[in-house]
Amino acid sequence: MTAMQQNKTYFYFFLIVVFILGVIVLWPMRDILLLGFVITTVFRPVYLFLLEKAKFPKILATLTSLITVLLTIMFPVSAFINISISQFKVFYRDLLSFSQGGNGAYTVMVDVFDRLNANLEKIPFVDYRVSVENLQLLIQQNVTPIANYLFSSSVDLGVGFAQSLPLIVMLLYVVWFGFPEYDRMIGFIKRLSPLSEKLDNLYLYRVTALIKGITKGTFVIALIQGGIASISLWIAGVPYVFFWFLVLVVFSVLPLGASFITFPIAGVLFLLGNYWQAIFLLLVQILFTSTIDNILRPYLIPKEAEVHPVLLLLSFIGGIKVFGIWGFLYGPLIMVMMMTTFEIYQRYYKLKE
Repeated sequence: MTAMQQNKTYFYFFLIVVFILGVIVLWPMRDILLLGFVITTVFRPVYLFLLEKAKFPKILATLTSLITVLLTIMFPVSAFINISISQFKVFYRDLLSFSQGGNGAYTVMVDVFDRLNANLEKIPFVDYRVSVENLQLLIQQNVTPIANYLFSSSVDLGVGFAQSLPLIVMLLYVVWFGFPEYDRMIGFIKRLSPLSEKLDNLYLYRVTALIKGITKGTFVIALIQGGIASISLWIAGVPYVFFWFLVLVVFSVLPLGASFITFPIAGVLFLLGNYWQAIFLLLVQILFTSTIDNILRPYLIPKEAEVHPVLLLLSFIGGIKVFGIWGFLYGPLIMVMMMTTFEIYQRYYKLKE
């Protein structure tokens, strides 16, 4: 072995050791780094517009972009978390009271079930009847444990949000340097990659397209659908609007998601005799909430960023199960990396027969 070869061997060994140590040091900050990259990618067009079109100085363009991030993400999310936690506490309290037959909702549901049973009696060969007692048992055995978990999680989330101020400051610090250093960072990663520039650009394009597609498309559409459905619930006089908004946003990620909430509520309102409210909810769901996805998706999500809804849903759920709350980012990113790798294999590396 020549001296040059020996030095190269030592260098690669040292490189591996340094890389492992670097990963160990940065691993606790992985979520902050990922979220910082996502925020920088999404808001980079704002920075570039200010820098190149508006001719802002670099530091002023960076500061303005960071303020935009605060106004559109940080402050609204903080306010929404506080309001949602407060309203969920009320919902949780009323749910426990209902399961024990101790509030006005119990009397209302007795009336609803009496009307429903009266209609069931008119259907030939149908002997099934519903009762509030069965609903209470269902809540106690299935819904209450879930509500207990959500309540404890909401409290932990509120406390954790208050205690995570240093991490938020660190995130803003990452975003602050992410805007002007974005191209330099991407160039560094591409120089480290053993792949050709063409393949590096393909990976980069797919990842950034997915990030923009999820944030501008999936989440924005879910927020709009949840907002429209929540406003219709508020107009119809349904309580816990902020809580239902949170549920509707989560369900709106799925096909026909909001209808899983609005249709049953409309049915309950109809049984209570609130006919115009029930019809109003159904009309809003059918004419607006369900169609907004088809209208906005072609404009908000580029074709290259589209992931099959089943894969997207599985990546969300699997990512959250493996990585926790941050899995909603890790899951889809890993999925698009996997699909891009399969595509590259089929195009460039698969042996031709």
